[in-house]
Amino acid sequence: MGDKQDTLVFIDEIQVYPHLLTLLKFLAQDGRFTFIASGSLLGATLSQTTSIPMGSLHIIRMFPLDFEEFLYANGLNQMAVSALRQKFLQRESLDEAMPLR
Repeated sequence: MGDKQDTLVFIDEIQVYPHLLTLLKFLAQDGRFTFIASGSLLGATLSQTTSIPMGSLHIIRMFPLDFEEFLYANGLNQMAVSALRQKFLQRESLDEAMPLR
């Protein structure tokens, strides 16, 4: 591992190991790395955890992308998304030559 400038430690589904929430506070205070923790049931876990590292959590609630957002995130432009929408609404198949990007 490198240092804080080039290393990000990402822990997914941290609710499986609630003791890591407390440990992360001390690891973050160490300052050598940046940490991100995520979990699908993290809110429920936080409400049941007795030693939450207050002051060291920045909670961002995220939601899944809808299909249109997914298309934009994958580089499709407004014209391509509109064309796809029209094809869908008119129940037409996609032309293989249809430029999407």
